[in-house]
Amino acid sequence: MINPHYTQTMEGMAKIIAVDFDGTLAENDWPGIGAPIQTTIDALKEEIAAGAKVILYTNRCDERLTEAVEWCREQDIEFDAVNDNLDYIIVYFGGSNSRKPFANEYWDDRAVTMPPATLSGQNGMCSVCGYFVGEENIFRTNFCPQCGKPIYRLTPEKGEPS
Repeated sequence: MINPHYTQTMEGMAKIIAVDFDGTLAENDWPGIGAPIQTTIDALKEEIAAGAKVILYTNRCDERLTEAVEWCREQDIEFDAVNDNLDYIIVYFGGSNSRKPFANEYWDDRAVTMPPATLSGQNGMCSVCGYFVGEENIFRTNFCPQCGKPIYRLTPEKGEPS
């Protein structure tokens, strides 16, 4: 489901996932906390079990942030950092601790996946799961081989107007 170009890690370091809270781990019910989004919670637990480091990356602050972290603990999710970089990433980048935490993946209900410029030959993106589909698949089926949903074309099919 996840494009391998996005999940590459720096040599010798675990994959880092920055995950949003409202609308991603819990249904959006600001300022309250909505029902758990179990598919995301289960996927995150699988990543943690596989060795990923996880950062809670949310706009919540103060008591609302504390409530969100506690809610996640109730779901058996512990974070390696909250709205911050991991310590070894700060060291890796020469002591720089930017406002945006470094991660290999950003999980957010409001995210838009952009095709990386380095993916030559890729010309389609699944409208649901974000899976990038190469020319050999998009021209044959027009459906995502990962989840079966229609493909959004990033480049027109041969013979289509651009």
